[in-house]
Amino acid sequence: MAEWVNLEKKLAKKKRTKKAPEKMLRKVNPRLEAKIKQLRKGLDKASRERKQAEGNISHFHLDGGRNVVGGKNALPWSHSSAQRTASAGQRRVFAVEVEGGALWQSRNDVAVPGDEGTRFALDDLTGSGPFPAARLYATWSPAERHELRALIAPLSVSGTGQLSEPVSFAGESFAPGVATDASYRFDSYRLTYRYLIHDGERWDWRLGFTAKLRDAEIELEQGGVTARKTDTGFVPLLHVAADWHLAPGWRVALDLDGAAAPQGRAFDASLKGYWTLREGLELALGYRTIEGGADNDEVYTFAWIHQAVVSLRYAF
Repeated sequence: MAEWVNLEKKLAKKKRTKKAPEKMLRKVNPRLEAKIKQLRKGLDKASRERKQAEGNISHFHLDGGRNVVGGKNALPWSHSSAQRTASAGQRRVFAVEVEGGALWQSRNDVAVPGDEGTRFALDDLTGSGPFPAARLYATWSPAERHELRALIAPLSVSGTGQLSEPVSFAGESFAPGVATDASYRFDSYRLTYRYLIHDGERWDWRLGFTAKLRDAEIELEQGGVTARKTDTGFVPLLHVAADWHLAPGWRVALDLDGAAAPQGRAFDASLKGYWTLREGLELALGYRTIEGGADNDEVYTFAWIHQAVVSLRYAF
């Protein structure tokens, strides 16, 4: 029994010996204990954050790569457009975009009148390009998901060349092998209503319709002979637009106005990449194509235009 008592005394002595250095350090430097506690709190916090991050990664994979939509740990580009707008500040009601660039024409066939005139390639006279091009957009969003957009898009090409055969155009005759001035103008004024039908994490889709007013003119001049054909009219078009939010501050935008009928067709489509310079201000680079025309007794005209464009968009 005495041996057991001695053994317990030895064990108690060893425990007191282990605690002695810590007590001595506390007496020597009372601030050391506070620093140790602070370090322990930091380690505990780091451990909790690591576990939370591991949980978020697991949720990301289980949720098909979408992460916690709208949560504080969600990816910046995984929010819906409404969430992205809210995170950027107050909803912007107005936007203005100025676009410029160069255009080329791969086709521009003309005959006036359409049933009796000589069909010829106007781009053989004007050349294929490049020619300057510009347009202006103004957008108003009166309510969530609703937008009205106005567009002014002048387009003109001109040049001098020689006809390869006699041409009857708008009641006048033009000889081959003689310098002939040609001009083609197709100005477009549009008003578009569109509605945000899908507000997703990466994709936004809008559908609507466009009222287009065209103001067109084709003219030939050779020596003292001048002939022209003008045409002004209304064209209803369908509208489709999509935004792909590729990464924070980067998006790819598809924009299309188009319609087709037995008498003709009209398509204007662009694909542009937008880069956010600062809040509300974006710079874009892209490609635009315009194709269409009319085939009736008065006129036959079909053109295919290609444009390399740069634009600056400001929303406020």
